[in-house]
Amino acid sequence: MLPREHVQEDYQTYNIPMMETKSDMSNRELEVRLLLGKVARGVFYSYTYYGVLRVYITLDADTNVYNSVLSALLQSSIEKSDCAMGLLYIRKKTPKATAFLEENFHITPSDKLFFYESKKFAITREQFNAEYDNSVLELRPYDDSYLDELLRLFDEAYIFCMPPTFHMDQREQQLEELRHCRDNFTLETFWKDDELVGYYNNVENEVDGIAVFPKFQGKGYGTIILTRAISRIFENTDSNIAWLIAASFNEKACSFYRKNGMEVHGEYRLARLDD
Repeated sequence: MLPREHVQEDYQTYNIPMMETKSDMSNRELEVRLLLGKVARGVFYSYTYYGVLRVYITLDADTNVYNSVLSALLQSSIEKSDCAMGLLYIRKKTPKATAFLEENFHITPSDKLFFYESKKFAITREQFNAEYDNSVLELRPYDDSYLDELLRLFDEAYIFCMPPTFHMDQREQQLEELRHCRDNFTLETFWKDDELVGYYNNVENEVDGIAVFPKFQGKGYGTIILTRAISRIFENTDSNIAWLIAASFNEKACSFYRKNGMEVHGEYRLARLDD
């Protein structure tokens, strides 16, 4: 493994989402490698998160020079993860490496299956000048009695996700994850007249999840929740950047993040890794 500070610096240079991993079994770092050569530079980073392998690959030039290295690192990550599924983020402007991985691994680059492009939206501490308004929505920490309402929110709000996830069918797994978030004080829910409006969950300096029930959208509640999420990042971390990932085709969400001062800091292709 490379020293954390060098990896963090290079990830910031190439605008790759960087997630601080914990020592518990729900979140385990697998492989970190800087790719340094005359032709191109880049980074390979992989970790597991609640039984899902996540892999980030970036290169600053379109090249095949690292194909064998990427293949070995990806194979090692798959073997170490012991996961049934995975998500692979590849920088949009590197089709040669992407084509190689599509040919040699079971990823599915098909519009019919689970392949799409995503954008990383970010805002710096200096750019963020919004103030959280606590007078409109009631803020509550997660409680197990909110489980069914939250799962319904996920199923109604995350309709753009590929592959589609039916959270109501994963009640036990979702309960474990939500309790983990509660114990780490990263998740908050928002209510209006005793109805759940939305929620957010942070992982280090990433807004890992944010959603508003469709019937409450367009009322300014999303901005309140996003402002609270970003405020908490800057309150609780030393990071100068708060960021999140949005599907490129989810134009409504992308427009919302831009409207709230976030800027695109990179585009990625997202594929599903199958057994």
